[in-house]
Parts: sequence; C-alpha cells; structure tokens
Amino acid sequence: MQQLGVDVFVNRYFDLMNLHTIWTRIANNKAGSRDLKRGFIDVITPHLPLFNHSCELNVKWKRDDGTITVRFFTTRRTARNEELFSNYLDICVIAVERRREMLWPWLWFEGPYLCAKCKRETKIVHWK
Repeated sequence: MQQLGVDVFVNRYFDLMNLHTIWTRIANNKAGSRDLKRGFIDVITPHLPLFNHSCELNVKWKRDDGTITVRFFTTRRTARNEELFSNYLDICVIAVERRREMLWPWLWFEGPYLCAKCKRETKIVHWK
C-alpha cells in the first residue's frame, strides 16, 4: 500500500482488498521496454494475460518506438489450435531452480508449475 501512497493508519476508508486487486491487475497486465527518447516505459495492455508462460515462447511483443502501441508476433510458424506462449520474464537462460523462484509471483496459484523446458531440465538436474 505504501507504493500506492496509502497510509492505512491515517485513513481507514480504503478497502485494502480492492486496492490490492487493482495493484495486482496493473502489475500482471503491464510490460516495460526502453524507448530511445523517453527512457523506460511501462505499457498496460489487456492482451498480455492471454498468453501463458513458457521458457520456449512462440510469441513476442514489441512496443513501437515513440508510441504506446504494442504489437504481438509469433517467433515461428504455429500450427492451427497450438497454444501461444510468451515469457513473463526474460529468464530463459537461467538455471531451472532460479527460474522457478523468479516466476513464483505469477505461478504460485498453479502449484508446481513447469513449462516443457523446465520439466526437461528438472529431470536432468534430479537425475544427476
């Protein structure tokens, strides 16, 4: 709540659950990128949550320089009805255990989530 500028001890008329919901919706629907002229820019788009995470993504996004327009594109040919994946963080070259720690804020509710790449690498790590 401090990041939102809310002092819950001074003003008791804030509904903390609603503020928390708003905060998490914004956090989960935004992505940032560098703009050559304006520095780091966060964009909020309703389309990011349409893609589940995978360390073997087949969708990337790019913000057009100088605008807030976000474009999504596939990184390879995809089959009809194939699920489209993005990556929530650019962490796909990090060790599997660290990736799981970093992705926890997004994936805690799904239990021990593992994308196909993480499943393969977890088997290798535990097999050794």
